[in-house]
Amino acid sequence: MKTYSAKNWINDAFVSSASLSISFNPATYECIGEYPDDGGAAAGSAIDDANLACIQVAMLMRQVFSDHRYLLIYDRHIVTTGQVL
Repeated sequence: MKTYSAKNWINDAFVSSASLSISFNPATYECIGEYPDDGGAAAGSAIDDANLACIQVAMLMRQVFSDHRYLLIYDRHIVTTGQVL
């Protein structure tokens, strides 16, 4: 059976782990791969990066909806007055 070695995905990049733990198939107790076991520091870094990504997406969505709202107001102005600014 082929075994796999996983890495952490943090801040848009795979990050090698200083410590790997073995993952076992619970039915056969056969080794099926390794996983990064960096503990709380890596988890905290991943959480911080995910929070930053959420904030960036929220800011982008706010800009898109703001632009969309402006276009709706502008379209309403054209329809009601016939004037193109």
